[in-house]
Amino acid sequence: MKLFAVFVGGDHPRASIEVHDLRFVVGETLEDTLPALRAAWWGTPGSLHIDGYAELTEVDGWQVVLAPGKAGAPPARRLWFVNLGGYTPGLFGEQHNYLFLAGTDKAEVWSRARALSPEWTGRHKDNFVCIDEVIDVSDLLDSEGWHLRLDHPATGETPGRIVSDYIKL
Repeated sequence: MKLFAVFVGGDHPRASIEVHDLRFVVGETLEDTLPALRAAWWGTPGSLHIDGYAELTEVDGWQVVLAPGKAGAPPARRLWFVNLGGYTPGLFGEQHNYLFLAGTDKAEVWSRARALSPEWTGRHKDNFVCIDEVIDVSDLLDSEGWHLRLDHPATGETPGRIVSDYIKL
């Protein structure tokens, strides 16, 4: 089984523009995850599409190992998703940078994410180097009946794929 991060989009009756969400789903292939993506979509059903996805088999130098059930002990390092946001003069709206990082705690991950953030001239309203949110993916998967480990150094033999493309569902 593989872990996928899927950037979905579509319409919502109360929105003026397309809305987006990020979902973490498990399957052998992206196609296996489509029923879960459809079931979780909160927008107009017929408008759902994928704007990009990441097949998270290796992250930040570590293999992503998925197993069913609860983890026996807290993992030594965890998989984190970081959404960095900021502003650039002359570009309308907030810009984003999405990162997948391995780390032991939130403070460590935030420090690394700040170092990897773009050189935006304007800061987000929280004034914390534009970090919108940090999601602990390990906790999210635990609630879905899976756990993951990042305890094997990546070999480069199964690098994850990142695909940015419009895929209508």
